[in-house]
Amino acid sequence: MVLTYNATTEVTYGGYSDHMVANQHFIVVWPKNLPLDSGTPILCVGITVYSPMCYYGLDKPGMHVAVVGLGGLGHVAVMFLKALGIKVTVISSSPKKREEAISKFGVDSFFVSRDQAEMKEIVIRKALPILKEAIKGFANHDVFFGRCFKIADLGCSSGPNTLLSATNIIDIVHEECTQNNRKTPQFQVSLVDLIGNDFNTVFRLLPNFYAKLKEDKGKNFGPCFISAVPGSFYDRLFPDESFVEKAKHDWSLCRHLFPSKAGGTPAWLDPVNLPTGNSCLCDICGEPLRFLLQAYAPLSDKDSTFHRTLFVFMCTSMSCLLRDQHEQWKHHPEKGSRSIKVFRGQLPRNNQFYSSEAPKNDGSDKPLGTAASLCSWCGTWKGDKVCSNCKRARYCSKKHQAIHWSSAHKVQCRTIDTLQESSSRSTNSSEDILKAGSNVTWPEYEIINEDESEFDTEIPNSNAYGKALPTANEDEGDAKCWASFQKRIARAPDQVLRYSRDELAKPLWPMLSGQPSKADIPKCTSCGSPRAFEFQILPQLLYYFDVKNEYNSLDWATIVVYTCEASCDGSLAYQEEFAWVQLTSQSR
Repeated sequence: MVLTYNATTEVTYGGYSDHMVANQHFIVVWPKNLPLDSGTPILCVGITVYSPMCYYGLDKPGMHVAVVGLGGLGHVAVMFLKALGIKVTVISSSPKKREEAISKFGVDSFFVSRDQAEMKEIVIRKALPILKEAIKGFANHDVFFGRCFKIADLGCSSGPNTLLSATNIIDIVHEECTQNNRKTPQFQVSLVDLIGNDFNTVFRLLPNFYAKLKEDKGKNFGPCFISAVPGSFYDRLFPDESFVEKAKHDWSLCRHLFPSKAGGTPAWLDPVNLPTGNSCLCDICGEPLRFLLQAYAPLSDKDSTFHRTLFVFMCTSMSCLLRDQHEQWKHHPEKGSRSIKVFRGQLPRNNQFYSSEAPKNDGSDKPLGTAASLCSWCGTWKGDKVCSNCKRARYCSKKHQAIHWSSAHKVQCRTIDTLQESSSRSTNSSEDILKAGSNVTWPEYEIINEDESEFDTEIPNSNAYGKALPTANEDEGDAKCWASFQKRIARAPDQVLRYSRDELAKPLWPMLSGQPSKADIPKCTSCGSPRAFEFQILPQLLYYFDVKNEYNSLDWATIVVYTCEASCDGSLAYQEEFAWVQLTSQSR
């Protein structure tokens, strides 16, 4: 026996011993054809990398595995993987190890983690198939891309690959539009990064970028607008506004184009099975409700919500609106009398009313089948009552029939040919509604709607429920709340609607008093699911409706709409949802 280095006078059983006793489970037979000086046991470092490789199934030929770092453990992992016939990528912070990794260890690719441009290219390349699938799904589901497609590159950096993400998205959208004979939208690209980013380098890339777009896609492509936004992107993504504008074509707001619109008459999604009876009336005064707006908000998580629109109606009487708010404060909203009502309609892609293909939006699209005849006076609700004389004019209520008779129909009824409405060919579009009813609808606008991400971190009173600004003085709290609200909406003074169905989304409350608790929001009457915030209507809409700022004129601080979290199908074509109204202190 030979004593081991630093041993005592006692004999040791290991080290440089010629013989030793060990458990057979821990002994590996040395191959007879392998010289002793050509191999060595790889102990701790070997088992540290080999064990997890086997445990997680990363030991199959043909796989692709990335190894981060080419140090003591990393180079052993690379040797194991290459010996097993696996494709290997090394990610290292040192560019000096590239040559060694490729020539000595035979890795298939090598990237430097400190090189932002190189790392960004990796991520973009890996994400490209997912991005392409998402954009194609968006095109199929959301009736293509509208007039402007907005892109935000969050963390754009300033290297040669800064515009790679935007280029890929533009290419996919252009390809999708070309394949479906659609006009490619204009693009608005926001390049966002911290203030220290070298945006001057980014701007120097733009001339070549624009030139290549024209070269690849033709002179008629565009326009494409690119802006740089220095600073943190955690408090903003896109301009979070839904604004209104006059429709560019007389067919733009027809129901088969699935519009979002305010004023005028509703473009009913299901044009046959409309709400009837008391659903159409103000529960307080009994008058037919006036159409306020509708938001097209399809959901992709199930087939029955491929088309989905929310409709909001309200009574034009301010006294009814005040009564509505007091009914809310009784904490029994499901039993209260309402002057604001919300209906949710939804349809699967394959249905009896619309083609399963996306509309062309060129004026040639037509709905399938016919629609229910609407009231000849308001053009909003189903015309169940028929004029006993001409048998052509229809009405939703006796009051509208009387008003129409005295204002116009008394003359029209004697000249049947002057009537524009025909139940046999009604399509529920704007041209079907008689001009006589124009004074009982608000001016009609198209809503340009952006799905809003909730990043209002500077507004301390934003909350889904309850009072988030406690104070002993409620008037003082209302004043602070109102000041924060005004500051927020000043960022987009034309904004009429804030929309987001994200589970973290929350309303922007103008007043501290009159905010609902979670218990104040009733559950879905159809399936019993909780209701969640989906959008809120801002008071700027009243300006576009030419509502005068006079005593007892219609006014609100905000109208917040809550909808069934499950977006259930229910037994009716239109499920009633819930709206919470908050008035200004002056209105109350």
